[in-house]
Amino acid sequence: MRGINASKFLIIFAFYCVLDISFAKRVITFNSVSCLSSNKSLVFFECFVKPITDDIATLNVVIHFLKTVPDISFAYDVTLKAANRGFRSLVNGKDIDMCKYLDGSKKSIALNYGLNLVRKHFPEGSLHPCPYKAGTIELKNILSGSSETKMTVFPPAMYMIKLKYYNKEDDNIASLNVTCTSKDI
Repeated sequence: MRGINASKFLIIFAFYCVLDISFAKRVITFNSVSCLSSNKSLVFFECFVKPITDDIATLNVVIHFLKTVPDISFAYDVTLKAANRGFRSLVNGKDIDMCKYLDGSKKSIALNYGLNLVRKHFPEGSLHPCPYKAGTIELKNILSGSSETKMTVFPPAMYMIKLKYYNKEDDNIASLNVTCTSKDI
């Protein structure tokens, strides 16, 4: 009888290992961030990653608009770190009118997916349509996803997200490079 129970356990354990079924929580944690701007339209007051636990870190960015910015376009590139080959592009886009995207007149499945990972941690009113008026926007303690949910959409790996914001008057309003890791905890 013990032999049958032991064999059942080994078979179930083998399927568990082979199929990589686990009860671990998948989180995306921020590793690093770099922020640049031309200082014509805005200035970054703060730009850093703050560790919360050994496995989770938050993104903190404080932006001060020096003048009203009536329109903003942006480009993005989401890359995956390939073993011994550096980062390889997964999905990218350019010349996206941020004003039209935020007011709902322009749709993007990729942007909706990415923004939905962090949207609930943004301060209310920070993601509004143009214009962006002179003043400060604080994006503090931004988490990607949540440790309470199973995020099985990203395989465990290191990712880099590059964002560049620009318009007709300023070819580099702001650039952000965020490195993050998707992992099981």
